[in-house]
Formats: sequence, C-alpha cells, structure tokens
Amino acid sequence: MNCLKCNSVIDESKEKLIRCDGCNRPIHVHCSELTAVEIKCYELRSARKRMKYIGIFCEQGVHQIPQLISMITDLKEEVRRLRENGPGLTPSPVAVTEEIISEMLERNRRSSNIIIYGSVEQGSSKQEQVSQDTTFIKDLLIQLEIPQTDIKPQRLGGYLHGEDENPSDESNEVLNCKI
Repeated sequence: MNCLKCNSVIDESKEKLIRCDGCNRPIHVHCSELTAVEIKCYELRSARKRMKYIGIFCEQGVHQIPQLISMITDLKEEVRRLRENGPGLTPSPVAVTEEIISEMLERNRRSSNIIIYGSVEQGSSKQEQVSQDTTFIKDLLIQLEIPQTDIKPQRLGGYLHGEDENPSDESNEVLNCKI
C-alpha cells in the first residue's frame, strides 16, 4: 500500500501507519502532521473511535460539503420551477410543424432570388434604372443558360441618382432580383 500523502510504499510490518477514517487509506505517521500526543491518543482510541483522523483529501471533500449542499438545493429549486412552467418550455408538435412549414415556404419563396453585388447604377430615373437592371439580368440569365421567368429587379439601399428615391451613401450597389 502507498502512503496517502507521500505516495511511497508502506511496509506495515516495519512502519507505523494510521488510516484515514474517511477513505481508509494508509498514511505514514510522520506524514500525518499529527503531534506526538495526538498520535498517542489515536493509538489508544477505543472501539467507539472518539478520535478520528481525516486525511487531506477527505478533509478537502468535507469542506466542500456545504457548497455541494447549496448547489443541490439550487438545482432542486430550478427543477421545481421547470416543472411548474413545463408545458411552455417545449413547443408543442403542432407549433414545431407550423414553424417547419413556414420555414420551408419562406425558403421556397426565396429559392429563385439572385443577388448581384457591385451592380453600377446607370439610369437617370428609377424607372429607367429598373429597365436597365431587367435587361442586365436577362442577359446574365441567357449567358448562364437559365430559363427566364418573371423578373422583378429590386435595388437594396435605395436609388442613388435623380430624385425618385432618397439618396443613399452606399458606394457598392446590391441588386436583388426575383426570377
């Protein structure tokens, strides 16, 4: 067996040892940090074990008991609150299904969107710009060999030229289009 403190082997036939009353592991008498009087009392203890020796590791554990009890109490309180509010914490299967369907519809609605970053604004009016954007998108779709459908260009950030829209400070235009 090894000493609880120094971890060296204890020869019970040659060395005095005491055992931790918390974990029953042995410790050299000289490693126990007990005084000579305390060691004598420990050796004289009766079957009722009025004197106990608690090793350093068990002592640290004993000091943590109040903190552990407090944590357990807090956890019990949290569990109690969760049980009281239980049904509101987890969405019902119907709500989850509705959310999934809503997300799928939104993804389907956006599935044909394309965003073109850095598209330069060239029209002198908003109407002329929409016409130029539509032509630009149609030409792009032809080059990519993508079938054309109803094209609805929309500039993000507002119209820069003319007075049809509020001017924007954005230098890089983003063209979003539903095809």
